[in-house]
Amino acid sequence: MNSGNGLSSLGAVVLLSCLLVTISGSVIVLDASSDVIEKNLTRTATLRCSLDDTTSSLTAPVVGRRDITQTATNVEYVTSIIVTRDTGEIVARVTEHETAEALVDQASLRVFGNLSVTSGRRGYMELTWKFPTQRQAGDYKCEVNAIDDNGHFVTFSTSLKVNVTTPSVEDVVDQLHVTSNTVDRLANEVAEMKSLLANFSGVQHVEAGTLKCGYPRYEYYVDDQILTQKFRSPYDKPPVVTLGVTVVDFGDIYEDAQFDVSLVSVDEQSFTIQCEKGRGYNAYNMTVSWMSV
Repeated sequence: MNSGNGLSSLGAVVLLSCLLVTISGSVIVLDASSDVIEKNLTRTATLRCSLDDTTSSLTAPVVGRRDITQTATNVEYVTSIIVTRDTGEIVARVTEHETAEALVDQASLRVFGNLSVTSGRRGYMELTWKFPTQRQAGDYKCEVNAIDDNGHFVTFSTSLKVNVTTPSVEDVVDQLHVTSNTVDRLANEVAEMKSLLANFSGVQHVEAGTLKCGYPRYEYYVDDQILTQKFRSPYDKPPVVTLGVTVVDFGDIYEDAQFDVSLVSVDEQSFTIQCEKGRGYNAYNMTVSWMSV
């Protein structure tokens, strides 16, 4: 009797151990951004179908079976994902050899997806309609075709219903309120951007160039030169002008070489500089670079 009880206890332990084993499997998931489309108010409607990995399935292995939602083990790879509508139309698909594409509603439907294996996912396809209409109402079915680790063909499928309703007066008023607030916010943002652009444009008005102060050869006592440069376009206010001597060409030098350039005046239209050289040597060419900001 005691031996029998021991065997019963052992059997219970083995059974309990089996029940605690978790098996990873693949499951099809079909989601919608909303199962109700409000006519003329809903801006976008999205369907997303994917085949995901799980770690909590105790379902028996499936061999060559169609229209299931989950398998006991994760499939090896997906060969295609197809979404159809109850009108008999194939709405979109992605396959091993074709990129994700819309087969109907091309004017408003955008489709993205791939069959790449990522962490926790074997493939997906996402459909987004812009300003959906009554035509997008109906029962949608997602079919995922895959190959399991034994090389068997497996088809997953699931479906959901999308309804289209006529919005109430209250819904329309609420939407108008939201739209009005959005327009006001965008108007304020545009005004701020115009102000920033105006300031930015002022800062970015930059001009540059060179001026040459020339001295006749063997003229040792030539007076200093005054040159005026007109801006290509006027400034809103007098800019900051910087000067620099880039080239000085000397002749015969009889004393220490001395040269200088200075800013005499500047306004919105132009600026004036003065070129100077020391007497007692023949400096016959001086190049002055300038920049106005």
